[in-house]
Amino acid sequence: MGVTTTPGAHRGTQDRAVRSAASKVPEPTAMFWVVKILTTGIGEATSDYRARALGPVPAVAAAGLLLAAAPAAQPRTRRYLPAVYWSTMAADVAHVALGVPYAVSASPFAVALALVFVPWQRTEGTLEVATVAGGRREVF
Repeated sequence: MGVTTTPGAHRGTQDRAVRSAASKVPEPTAMFWVVKILTTGIGEATSDYRARALGPVPAVAAAGLLLAAAPAAQPRTRRYLPAVYWSTMAADVAHVALGVPYAVSASPFAVALALVFVPWQRTEGTLEVATVAGGRREVF
């Protein structure tokens, strides 16, 4: 006795795999979160070092240039490139260089995320990262 399946029964899984392979952002798996935690720590240490070695103004300027350049580079890629994607992270330069408390510096980032996620959800009907392969979803 063989196992029978309905035609297209695995289609959802296959469609998701195809979308994920074409996506320009990483799938939020357990490994994603491990990398995210590790890179956040590295970003904190790098930010602290730059602020102390370069001084507050050059450190903020360098972080600002990277933060402006990385999102400009992302749409030009054809697939997910870790170096481009992860370079868009903003470290805590405001806290280290300018003495802004974390609670104060985190608030504008929370508002910025809401200003991105709410229109994205309303416009696209999803926040599914596997569907980000270019175009309007990538802009969000």
